[in-house]
Amino acid sequence: MNILYEGLFFDNKNSNIIRSLDINKLNNKINNLHLTFKFTPKEDELFNELLGKKYTIEIIGYGNDGNNAGVQVKLPDELIEYYINNDYTPHITTSISDNSKAINTHKLKFIKLDKPIKVEGTFAYFIQDNNKNYISTEEKNYERSKIYSKRNK
Repeated sequence: MNILYEGLFFDNKNSNIIRSLDINKLNNKINNLHLTFKFTPKEDELFNELLGKKYTIEIIGYGNDGNNAGVQVKLPDELIEYYINNDYTPHITTSISDNSKAINTHKLKFIKLDKPIKVEGTFAYFIQDNNKNYISTEEKNYERSKIYSKRNK
């Protein structure tokens, strides 16, 4: 059982709002829209204190280069210290071409929206467990590592 990434995940209502901004959708839409805070986090990069909490973010831009499409977001002040995703611009990948990967969305040149759009997401972990992937808002213990709060280290 591994935590593949952690971040904000969006329900159908909020996902539909985000998808509505992807005006030039590419071939492959992203099924579980999310804002990654950290890909393959280490023990001290897991934020249990955020699990299950809802946060409002603002969508402030849109980008599409023919390979990746996504939206740029502004985080609320209370989440900025937790966003440790390789200094990438906070974003949500909405769709990708057959020849690209979602990780490349951070390279987009985002065009500012006329006005910000608010959406709500829930902080969770994306778990990879053998052939099963799922989203979890529960603190878990793993054989190889225990999950610790960043602030309790």
